[in-house]
Amino acid sequence: SMSNYRMFVGTLRKYYNGEIKMLISNQTSPEIRHYLQQHNVQTHETNEGRSWEDFNRFRFAFYTSSCSPEHNYDWCLTIDFRDSMFQSNPFAWPPLSVEPEKRPDVYFFAHKLWWDKSGEGQWHFNALNQCKQQARYKPIVDGKTLVNAGGFIANPTAFMAIRQVLLHDTLVKCNDQVALNVAIHGGMMANTTKHVIMPQGYGPINNVAYQSTFTKDRFGRFGGWDCFPSPVVHQYEMPNLKPPMNQQCPRG
Repeated sequence: SMSNYRMFVGTLRKYYNGEIKMLISNQTSPEIRHYLQQHNVQTHETNEGRSWEDFNRFRFAFYTSSCSPEHNYDWCLTIDFRDSMFQSNPFAWPPLSVEPEKRPDVYFFAHKLWWDKSGEGQWHFNALNQCKQQARYKPIVDGKTLVNAGGFIANPTAFMAIRQVLLHDTLVKCNDQVALNVAIHGGMMANTTKHVIMPQGYGPINNVAYQSTFTKDRFGRFGGWDCFPSPVVHQYEMPNLKPPMNQQCPRG
């Protein structure tokens, strides 16, 4: 709906005036198209009809082409638009500005979840059963941090490596988040990319749902473990969000 676009694009444009690229349906209404044009959003159309799983994998092809080396970007940020909003410019995060030789190729952001047999962890193990080599992959991810595939920050090299991993013959039947976690924890990208996994509540993308812990100040802004407002808040609309840890932060 228009409210989703206003929340995502409207909050982002308060803090960031650079390029925005968005994958939209070819059935998107003229009203929404006009709104995106007003805010200088580059839109790329896709056909309706893909399943949720198929679309989640397809989007990585869009990410790779949008952040290809020809554009000369230092960093690109991907994020789900329907359940994300912005509270500051995520590219102002200091680690993104260090010397190139000291940077990783990609920053991933975790849920406050692990691969286990309870709750959301069990859902992911069930999804893992769809992979061709599920018996091989289960011990690779068991007990590890659950990395979110819906949002990360990477350079063009990393996007190409991630895309190649998702096309790997043994992962092609996997859910995209399952495949990404297998690749990260199984070292499948180790020869091509250097990565850092940020724990939930640290860094520019804060995944606040699914047992995660977050702060809120008196202005209603979501924060991380450092008690500062998170630049990107992902899954803020989930109904099962736990109470924030306000008592651990000074009143702001």
